[in-house]
Amino acid sequence: MNKLLGILGAAILLCLTGCSQRPKGVLNREDMAQLLADLHIGESVVENNFRHYGTDSARSVLRQSIYAKHGVTAEQVDSSLMWYGRNMDQYIEVYDRVTEILNNKIVAAQEQAGSSTSDLSGQTFSFEGDSVDVWSDIRYRRLGMNMPSNYIYFSLPSDRNWEKGDAYELRSKLLGGKGMAEAVITAEYHDGTREYVSTRMGGEGWNSLKIVLDSARMPFNVAGYIYYEPKAGETAFIDSISLTRTRWGAHQREARSRVKSFKKKSQL
Repeated sequence: MNKLLGILGAAILLCLTGCSQRPKGVLNREDMAQLLADLHIGESVVENNFRHYGTDSARSVLRQSIYAKHGVTAEQVDSSLMWYGRNMDQYIEVYDRVTEILNNKIVAAQEQAGSSTSDLSGQTFSFEGDSVDVWSDIRYRRLGMNMPSNYIYFSLPSDRNWEKGDAYELRSKLLGGKGMAEAVITAEYHDGTREYVSTRMGGEGWNSLKIVLDSARMPFNVAGYIYYEPKAGETAFIDSISLTRTRWGAHQREARSRVKSFKKKSQL
């Protein structure tokens, strides 16, 4: 599966334009989003219970159980990932839905436990300053072929500290891995326009990706992910994750020129 997931990165970089009709056998957006949300939850389970899921076989059983719950095979998942990788606009919309599903699950769990829904998923973080790290999640992640998911995802709703033309730079350090990593950052505007940047990186060390937002209008959300394609038998780590926001300036023009865009499409 991870080998085919790697193809997703190449498809993103080579086939970002155009959108074809979803072929038979490829999961629709809702089914794909529900599956990816459960894979993210599975990854959190592994991270918080690594003593129980310390072996490849235990993690593989967890992943296969998630596939069984959704009535899909590894081949269907791989084919779906490849197709969405060739249709970046739809892939981004899938991850918008993933975020919504995960937030709803957290709220439901809090309500069932009798806790306030404003303490966790309902909580938003506001960061002031002209140059500030707005990353609020854990800053490292263990990665491997049998982890439920090798994606690190983030989503930021706009707040009073945002300004037009802000830039967001996603940085991380790969340790102990020789596979390929990819990163995507997107911004969504109220008229349905999506802007994005993407990159594919290889080898250990520092990696970064920057998006510079439109200086004439304000987006309502910035989101993105890092994905790592592990080699067989290796365990890698992505460490020192940061997402630094800086203000617009003339020095940002070159980075702004590399930003691509598309219009949000209707649900298939």
